[in-house]
Amino acid sequence: MADFTLGTFDMDNVQAYDGFDRPNTATLVQVLSDGSDPSEPTQILQEGGVPMPQATIRGLTYDPADIVYLRQIRDSREYVQFTDCDGLSANVRVFDLTTERGSVGRRYYNLTLIADL
Repeated sequence: MADFTLGTFDMDNVQAYDGFDRPNTATLVQVLSDGSDPSEPTQILQEGGVPMPQATIRGLTYDPADIVYLRQIRDSREYVQFTDCDGLSANVRVFDLTTERGSVGRRYYNLTLIADL
């Protein structure tokens, strides 16, 4: 994948991108019951959700300054312009960032973006 940008960062080595979605956080919750009435439900569906669309991106960079920039925009919590490989453009906040060092100067990053769509 290519042609991603986040603010002034050209994300040339994106390895995974799941697109923006509103993830469902519905869960089954056990209902207290003595079990004497077989028609009584033993579980209910408790729904919730994330009100803002979010996406995750995994990529790599060879420039340590890129990681510094990603940390700065994460810490600022300000909206920055994001464009994906299909040309979708949105104002996003970097909600979460994890990094790890790879071999020969590689630095991998995982981002969670929250969009203002």
